[in-house]
Order: sequence, then C-alpha cells, then structure tokens
Amino acid sequence: MLNSPDLPSWMNYIYSVRYNSGYIYGVPPAKQQDITIELIGMNKKNYETRRIVKNINITEKQEPAKYEIQMKIDNLNIDDLFDGQKLQMLMNVFKEVLWSDADDLYATFLDSAIKLGARLPLKPQEGEGVVVHLGSTSEFSQELINLQEEVRPLWKRLSCPRDFKRTTVDRHFRPRGFLPDWCSFRLNKIESDGTDKAQYMERPPFGDTNAAWELPSRIALPTRNYSAEMATTLIVPVVSIILLAVLLSFILCFHHDTIGVKKDDDMTTIDYGALDRDASTLRASSALQMSPSYLSPLKNHECMGMGVKMAEEDNSYLAYNGGGDVNT
Repeated sequence: MLNSPDLPSWMNYIYSVRYNSGYIYGVPPAKQQDITIELIGMNKKNYETRRIVKNINITEKQEPAKYEIQMKIDNLNIDDLFDGQKLQMLMNVFKEVLWSDADDLYATFLDSAIKLGARLPLKPQEGEGVVVHLGSTSEFSQELINLQEEVRPLWKRLSCPRDFKRTTVDRHFRPRGFLPDWCSFRLNKIESDGTDKAQYMERPPFGDTNAAWELPSRIALPTRNYSAEMATTLIVPVVSIILLAVLLSFILCFHHDTIGVKKDDDMTTIDYGALDRDASTLRASSALQMSPSYLSPLKNHECMGMGVKMAEEDNSYLAYNGGGDVNT
C-alpha cells in the first residue's frame, strides 16, 4: 500500500511460476475505503526497475451473500482458481446438482490452505490446497443440508487426508478435477449488521490466523478407550486355548480307554487258547494210559523217555504225562 511498509491484512499477493504472473487478491472488510497500492517490479536480467501506482475502488455488493459454503480443495493451488474457467466449473457443480436455486452464486473468499495453517503435501507435484467460500442470497437447499449431516462426524478432525472419506456427491466433483476435503465442509449463514446488507466474514477453517496460536489443553484432546481392545486381545485367545485343551484331553482319555479294552480282549483270548491246549494234552495222556499196546515195560520205558524228552523241550513234563502214572 502506498506510504506503508506492506499490504493491508486482508490483501494478498502471490506469484505464479506456472502462469508467469502475479496476483493480488482479497476480500475487504465492511465499510472499507478506497486504497492506493504501489507496485515495484525488477527485471532480474538487467536489474531495471519500474514503479506503478494503482487506485483500488472498493464498492459494496448491492445484494451480498447471506448463505455461504465453506470448503477446501486438496489438489488445487490458489492460482488455479484465478483461471475463470476452473472457478466456474466448481460453481457449476453446485448450481446444477447441489444448489440449483443459487443463480447469483459467486466466490466470497479465496486463500491458500498453507497460509491458513495446513501442511505442505508429501509430494511436491501435488496441489497445496485452496480454501474457497461460495455465497448466495438463496437459502441452502435440502441437498446441501443432507451433505452437511453426512460429513458432520468428520468435523472432529482438523483436516482429512486425501481419499480419507468419500461422500455420495464425490462423483460430481472428481470427474471435473476437484478433490474436496470433507472434514472442512461447512454451511455458514452470514450475520447482518442491522441493515439488510450482510457482512463479509472471513472464516478460515483452521482458526483465526491473526490470533496467537496456543497449544490445546490435554483435557480437550480426544481420548481413546482401550478396554474393549484389551479384553478382545486377552479373553479370546485364553478361551480358545481352554477349549482346545479340554477337547484334546477328552480325545486322549477316550483313546486310552479303547486301548485298555483291546488289550484285555487279547489277553482273554490267549488264556482261553492255553486252557484248550492243556485240555487236549490231558486227553491225549489219558488215551495213552488206557491203550493195551503200551502196557509192556519196554514200551512203557520208551514212552517215558519220549515223554521226558518232550517235557524238556516245552517245559511241560507234568502236563504232558498227566499224573505221572506212566513212570511207575
């Protein structure tokens, strides 16, 4: 500003490398008088300087906006919206889809998101983000009210990452090259000063940039309850291990009982077979004693010898000879 060290607080200047042009922009407060600015340019090649003095006439809008949309576009820079076609495309989305009654829709505020407190993007080629307010004298449509209720749960976040949350109206913005930050979407009603003229009110979504920044108190910060997570982390594995141990114990006990019954059956079968062989031996011995051909002493001695030999081989001498009558 002329005879001042800097521009007014509501006026900004940026230089766009892409368009090789400088832009002066801003929204004057109510009852702002005309101002005069001084522009000084320098040619870096030959260090030639030039000075231009410009008068800026400030006039109030006859029917200023009373209802205003506040939003942030993540993938654009401030100089992108100085292109009349880009800004008109954004307003056409609202006129055609969301706010059809707003025939007098226009931009009431425009500034860089970085200047208002946002962070620089991780990738330099991505847009820094721009905050834009669109105002009209028409009341908000039901579509806009429904959209605000849809994004209301996101207001607890200061700013949302890109693609953090998509709404039902994203299909109207993304094909035209706009990536809105729905955490910053608001519907504002501009207050009046007692007359029929509404006042322009700059409402940066990141707070008042002129006020001193203060750290938030610890009590005001949101807290997260980890009780449910801890219970799920501990109870579910413990219950699973207990059920698995009970199941394995039941299987092992049942299998052990089955093995015991099988062994008892085998032993019973073996015992019955031994009894059958003993009975057969006793019958054979009785038949041998009753036979007349074996009553002679020689044959009796031969039989006794054979019986002793057989008894030495299978350790069953007494069982084979019955009661020992053959040896007498």
